Amino acid sequence: MNELRINEKCRNITHMEPKAFQIFCEMLIRDGGLRPTKRANVEEQVAKFLHIISHNVRNRTMSFFFCRSGKTISRHFRSVLKAVILLEGQFLKQPSGLDVPLEILNNDRFHPYFKNCIGTIDGTHVRVKVYHGRKNYPTVNVLAACSFDMKFTYVLPGWEGTASDSSVMTSALKRKGDKLILPEGKFYLADVEYPLKAGLITPYRGVRYHLKEYISRRPENPRELFNLRHASLRNVIKRIFGVLKKRFPIIGSRTEPTYDVTTQIDIILACCIIHNYLMGMDPNERLINEVDRELLNETPNEKRGPMERNIRMSNQSNISGGSKRDRCVWTAQMNDIFVDALHNQFVKGNMIEGTFTTKAYSEIVHELTERLGIDINKDKVKNRLKTIKKTFHECFDLFKTGLSGFAWSEATKMWYAEPEVLASSIELNPAVEKWKTTPIFNYNKLLDLFGKDRAIGSNAATAEEMINDWNEVSLDNTFFMDHEFENMNMMSPETPSSEPPIPLLQKEKRRRNYSTGDGDNEIIEMVRGVAEALKEGNDLHKTFNNIYEKCNQKGKYEEEIFKMFGKNWTRGACNDRSSS
Repeated sequence: MNELRINEKCRNITHMEPKAFQIFCEMLIRDGGLRPTKRANVEEQVAKFLHIISHNVRNRTMSFFFCRSGKTISRHFRSVLKAVILLEGQFLKQPSGLDVPLEILNNDRFHPYFKNCIGTIDGTHVRVKVYHGRKNYPTVNVLAACSFDMKFTYVLPGWEGTASDSSVMTSALKRKGDKLILPEGKFYLADVEYPLKAGLITPYRGVRYHLKEYISRRPENPRELFNLRHASLRNVIKRIFGVLKKRFPIIGSRTEPTYDVTTQIDIILACCIIHNYLMGMDPNERLINEVDRELLNETPNEKRGPMERNIRMSNQSNISGGSKRDRCVWTAQMNDIFVDALHNQFVKGNMIEGTFTTKAYSEIVHELTERLGIDINKDKVKNRLKTIKKTFHECFDLFKTGLSGFAWSEATKMWYAEPEVLASSIELNPAVEKWKTTPIFNYNKLLDLFGKDRAIGSNAATAEEMINDWNEVSLDNTFFMDHEFENMNMMSPETPSSEPPIPLLQKEKRRRNYSTGDGDNEIIEMVRGVAEALKEGNDLHKTFNNIYEKCNQKGKYEEEIFKMFGKNWTRGACNDRSSS
């Protein structure tokens, strides 16, 4: 560990300078509750953690590197991971909107036009083991808001990769715990995949947007000027994602991660917190400049598709004389043929975890062109698929839990219920009224296609929500343990414990929740009598063994039973004595 005091060695191992590393360790001890173990100090545990997330190495490599067992490496990793997330209150703070950001205030291009802007919002994908997203490998969708000094202010990871950005945004705004706050009169900058609403400003559609598109040709109208300045400010979210993934390859690599999805979500939050810490202590300008060069040389189509598609469709419409000529009006019969084509690809296995393959889209386009006799391209297929999925999910999310008294009718293609049940359901949830007269055709086929692998964000959680969950679990377990010991009356109130109290969040294992019955209490009382007799020297070993076996069948009080017999009494000693 002495090598961490050398500048170059410390940066190679932890991606931090020695001073930043030492201060970070002190913060984890003071605010994260991290403690040294018998054979590993805090610095060693933190170095292991930082080396894993900074180089994306596996436990077997770390086991050789630090001469520790894989189990020890994993235990230290999770201890530091939890301690880092506990720093959330210091490093993930949402803006109040009271002050104008200096990056806007000191620049005439943005002030006073964007004086009420408090940051930017976007999403990125991180590879995991479970979900299959739009990147052709399993991902989670991470929603993040950041300030213009390249620090995260809000992070919500955990939504499935198949979820749209607008769905994740809706979840962030409506969360019961730590939700995204939009101060009144203030707004974030977002891209075209997010809804245009109060608190979110998106660019004009069908207009040049990316910075590289304005290098050779300056803005020619007010809309292009707005998009240029919008893109210039919003570019910070691309930079922060680039720096984050380069600094921590464990969430930037496309190789399959080692950890399960829940741990990977924790790692994402921890990396964002450490990034914010380093932006104040050790920004690493070389890394930031490297990301800036990559963004400058990036082709717009590599990063974002919808905006370019809007521009291309707009240009094609202008050439052909208008957009109405290319518009496809879908009839009920066309919808049936379209769903059949989708379901055929599902049966063939060309739909992997909710996402159609490239081969599936090609075959769908070919089948629709032949059966409908009109020109169908991949973009039209995707647009219609999006509309059908949205309509189905609106109905599916409402009735999937089975509203009491409702049933699906294959004859009418609608959900029906008795008038009294329908009236009460509409009163509780007005959205039910729409489906009173709206049929859903091909419901069973759509259920096969979209009913499974539905993105619901069950694993999504912010750092604050995770900490609250940990506290609730620890408090619940502590209550049950205190209640158990009170019923058993096993601990003497006069004798204070010699060990210092352990903070709630430092308890690694969840304790079993159970209560004692009358039979258990009788056995305990019998054991008490045997214990007193044994202390007096009476030869009651066989009786004790019988009672011990009864207690051990319960599987609950083994540790408490042996506390009665003093430090030198063990089960092995009891068995030896009874056999003799």
